[in-house]
Amino acid sequence: MLRKFKSTASVVLVLSLLLSLFPQTIFASTASSSKEFLSFSVEGNLGIVDNENHTIQVVVPYRSAVNNMFEVFSVSDGASVLNHTSSVTRTNYSSPVALTVVAEDNSSQVYTVTVTIGPSNLKSILSFNLSNPAATGFIDDEAFAIFLTVPQGTDVTNLMPTFTTDEGAAKVKVNDVVQTSGGTPQDFTQPLTYTVVALDGSTRNYVVTVNIQRVLSTAKEITYFGLASHSSIGVIDEMNHTISLTVPYGTDRASLVPVFMSTGSGVYVNGIQQISGEEVSNFSSQTTYTVYDEAGGSQTYTVTVQVAPQDASITKEMLTFSIAGVEGTVDEASHTISVVLPAGVARHNQIASFTTNGNKVRIGEDIQSSGYTVNDFTNPLTYTVSAENGLTQSYLVTVVMANQLLSYDLIYPIHATGVINSVNKTISFDIPYGTDLGLTKAVHVTTGDRLEINGIVQQSGVTESNLSLSPIINAIDSENSIIPYTLIINRALNPAKDITSFSINGVAGTYANIDGDTYSIELPYGTDVTTLVPTFITTGTTVKVGGVTQTSGVSAQNFTNSVIYTVTAADVSTKNYAVFVTLEAAPTPTPTIAPTPTPTPTPTPTIAPTTTAPTTAPTIAPTTTAPTTAPTTAPTIAPTTAPTIAPTTTAPTTAPTTTAPTIAPTTAPTIAPTTAAPTTAPPTTTAPFYNEKVDLDVVKAIAEKAKSAPVLEFKDVTKGDPNAKAVEVATKLGIITGYDDGSFHADAAVTRAEFATMLLKALGLEVTDKSNFKDVKDHWASDAISRLKASGITIGYLDGTFKPNKTITRAEIAAMLSAVINPNLAKEAKFKDISGNWAEAEINILSDMGIVKGTDDGLFKPNANATRSESLLMILRMLNISLDFSLDIE
Repeated sequence: MLRKFKSTASVVLVLSLLLSLFPQTIFASTASSSKEFLSFSVEGNLGIVDNENHTIQVVVPYRSAVNNMFEVFSVSDGASVLNHTSSVTRTNYSSPVALTVVAEDNSSQVYTVTVTIGPSNLKSILSFNLSNPAATGFIDDEAFAIFLTVPQGTDVTNLMPTFTTDEGAAKVKVNDVVQTSGGTPQDFTQPLTYTVVALDGSTRNYVVTVNIQRVLSTAKEITYFGLASHSSIGVIDEMNHTISLTVPYGTDRASLVPVFMSTGSGVYVNGIQQISGEEVSNFSSQTTYTVYDEAGGSQTYTVTVQVAPQDASITKEMLTFSIAGVEGTVDEASHTISVVLPAGVARHNQIASFTTNGNKVRIGEDIQSSGYTVNDFTNPLTYTVSAENGLTQSYLVTVVMANQLLSYDLIYPIHATGVINSVNKTISFDIPYGTDLGLTKAVHVTTGDRLEINGIVQQSGVTESNLSLSPIINAIDSENSIIPYTLIINRALNPAKDITSFSINGVAGTYANIDGDTYSIELPYGTDVTTLVPTFITTGTTVKVGGVTQTSGVSAQNFTNSVIYTVTAADVSTKNYAVFVTLEAAPTPTPTIAPTPTPTPTPTPTIAPTTTAPTTAPTIAPTTTAPTTAPTTAPTIAPTTAPTIAPTTTAPTTAPTTTAPTIAPTTAPTIAPTTAAPTTAPPTTTAPFYNEKVDLDVVKAIAEKAKSAPVLEFKDVTKGDPNAKAVEVATKLGIITGYDDGSFHADAAVTRAEFATMLLKALGLEVTDKSNFKDVKDHWASDAISRLKASGITIGYLDGTFKPNKTITRAEIAAMLSAVINPNLAKEAKFKDISGNWAEAEINILSDMGIVKGTDDGLFKPNANATRSESLLMILRMLNISLDFSLDIE
C-alpha cells in the first residue's frame, strides 16, 4: 500500500513540474492564418480590395499628390501589415506598391496597391475673343459671364468666336452642340450660354453677351447749378456759357459746396473732377468749370457768386396763381399749386396770372411774367421764385382737366342710386333679384366732357345701355383723357319661397290665404294621419318642419294637428305654410233586413193544448240587430284642439266665419293703411301745414317747453359758428344731444336710423299701431323707425329693409320731410343737378318752402351725405314754418 502511494505522488510531482515549465505549450490554441485586407483608403478615397487576386485599386481626384498619401486600412484579426500602420503611415503611390500582410501564424500574403489619378475636372474658359471685328472678351470668373463690345454696324447674327479652356480635351457646347474655336459661328442677338464639359463629366455654364458700342455723346452742358447749403439757384446763360448766383448777405463765398447737373461725362475744375454736392469750392472770385463729353470734347463755364446787399428782401412765396380765370390752390406747406380747368379749356398755350412777394419767377432759365408768358401745362411745370437775397423756392404747378363723376343713378328699369368710390374708381348698385339690366337708362352728373360706354356717348337720362355684363364706364375730359370706372352690380338673391303644390296620397291640397298661407287636405275616413308622407313643390331652397329639413315624397309627418312648413328662400327670407289634414265622415252602414219566414202549420194534437194558438203567424226576428236610426249627416272629425297660432302682436284675433281651423301667420299682422279714416277725429290744427300724421299742438307744446330748457355748450361749437343757433335750438327741443367728450361734431355724417330718431323727437309722433322692417328688429332705433313706418313717413327699400346704419343722403331727407306736410306750392325746378332724380319733386317742393337749400353754384347734391348740422337745419326750417318762424335758427 505504501509503495502504491509513493508511485502516485511521483506522477503528480512530475506533472506539476511540466506545467510550471511549459504552460503555453500545453494550453495554447492554434495560431490564425488569416491575412486579408478588409478595407483600404488613401486620403479618404476608398479602394476596391480584391482578396482573390490580392490587389487593391484606388482612384483619386485629378491633380492629387500621389507621392505622399495618407493610408487608412483594416486587416484580419491578429494580422498586421509589414512596415505600415493604419492612420499613421504615408506612402508614395506614384507607382504600384506591394504591401505584405502577416498572419498570427507568421504566414504572409502580398497585395499590390495601385493608385490611379481620375479624369480632369477642369472646365474654365480662359479666353473668349472675336477676330472680325476684333473684340476681346471680359471674363467674370465669379459670375461666369463673358462680355464683348463690337463697333456700331456690326452684324451680330454671324460672329465667329475663338476661345481656350484650361483643359484642352474638354468640350465646349451651345445648346448641346459642340463648338470649335474659330470654326463655329453664332447669333449673338441675345446672350448665349456656353457650356464647358470637363473630362470627368462635370459642367460649367458661361453666359456670353455681345454689346454694340453706342455712339459717343457730344453733349456737355451744365443744366443746373446751385448750392448745397443755400436755396440759391444759378442763372445759366448758355449762349455766353456763364453761371451767376446770388447768396444772402454775410455768406462766406470761400467755402461753398456746389450742386450741379450735366449732360457730359465729367465736370472738372483745374483738372480735378468735381462731384456734385461733395466738393468744397472757393467762389470768392470767378471759377471756371469744364465739362467733357464722351467723345473727348469740352465746354467751359464761368461761375460767379455775388453777395446780396444787407437790406435785400428774403421773401420768395407764390401768393396766388390762376389760369384762364380759374384760381389755383397754392399749398405753401408742400410748395405745390393745382389748377382744375373746366371742360372745353385746353391746357396748352395758356397764360398764367400770379402774384408773388419774391423778386423774380422762372421756369428753368426763362423769366415768367404774370399775365404774359405762354406755357404748355399738359405736364407739370416747376416755377422758381427768387428772393432779392438770392434764395429761391420752387413750386410744382399741376394743371388737370375737370373730370369728376359726381353721380350715376339708374332710372330704368328701376330707380337705384349708384355709390361712387372716387378712390377706387368704382360705381356700385344694389339690384333686386331678377332685374334685367339689358336695357337701362341712367342720369349722371360729371364735371368732365362726357361719359362713354363701349364707345357710345351717354346722354343723361336718355341713352339706353346694356349694363348686364358690368361694362366699364369711361369719364372723359375735354382733352380725351379717360378715367375708367368699374361697374359693380350687387344682385340680390332669389326671394321666392312659395309652396306651389302640396298633396298627400295623391290628394291635392287646397291653398288659401285668409289669415296666413294654408293648405287643406281631406283624406278618406280611417286614414292614419300620424305617418303621412306629403309631396310638394317649392320655389325656395329648403323646406323645414320644426327645424328639420323636409324632402318631398320622403319625409313623414304627424298631421293629427296642423303642421307648419317653413320655406327658406335663397335670400334667407322665410315663409310659413300651415297644413291641415281632415278625414271624410264615417260611411253610413246599410241595415240588413231579414226575410219573413213562412210559419209551419200547427199539427192537431191528441190532447188539446192549454193555450190558444195565435190567430196570426208570428214574425221571426232576424239574427242581427238593425241599427236604431242612421245619422242624418256624416260626422265631422274635428281636431282635438283648435290649432290657432296666436299672432306675435297682442291685438285680438277675430274668429273666421268658416268652420275650418285658421292658422294665424307667424309674422306681424297686416297693419291697416294710414289712409284709412281714423277712429277718432284728429286734433284741429291752426294751419293746414302738416298732414294728419302730425299734431301741430304737440309740436307747439314741444317748442314751448324748450323755452325753459337749459342751453347745452359744446367745445367744438362757438357762438360765431354758422350752425351755432341751430345746434342750440335743436338741443333745447330735445331733438339731438352731443357726445360724451363734450363735442357736437356738426360736420359728421348722419345715418338713416339717427335721422329717423331726430325727426320722431321733433314731431312728437305717438303711434300705437306699429310695424317694422325686417332688418331693424334688434336695432337701437327700432321703435323710432317703426313709428315712422306706421305713420307712412318712410317705406324703406324694395327688399323690405330700412338699412338703418346706411348714411342718409340729402335726397332721402327731402323725401321723409315731404311725407309729413301738405304742400300747395308750384314744383319749379330749382337746382341744376336733380333732373331725373327719384326725389326731384320733393326737393323742388321743399326748396319752394325754404326748407332745403343748395350751393351758390345752383347745385343741390342730392346723393351727398347730409351732416348733423344740415339735417338739423332742414328739420328746424320745417318746424319754423308751422311755428310762425318763432325759432331763431339762422
